[in-house]
Amino acid sequence: MRIQINSSNGLKLPSEARASVDRMLRERLARFDGILTRVEVHFHPGDGYNPNGRDVACGIEARIAGKRPLKARHAATGLEATASRALDKMMTLMN
Repeated sequence: MRIQINSSNGLKLPSEARASVDRMLRERLARFDGILTRVEVHFHPGDGYNPNGRDVACGIEARIAGKRPLKARHAATGLEATASRALDKMMTLMN
């Protein structure tokens, strides 16, 4: 399983956060390793204002061999928390 993590629109993705998200994806998607060819994660600034900090959106696309890609998205405050919730949604789609 190949994992690709991107960010856009001026959103900085520190190397520690990138490593944490990569580790989380590998741990939680390990049981699908045989069927997943690639997982793409894309972070960008969220649309709304959040008084607790900058809103971040995370989209995850999982490519399963021989099938159409699955997509899940979530927006919240914090990179890891946002990725975790988007991954929760992805896991629901995959089960």
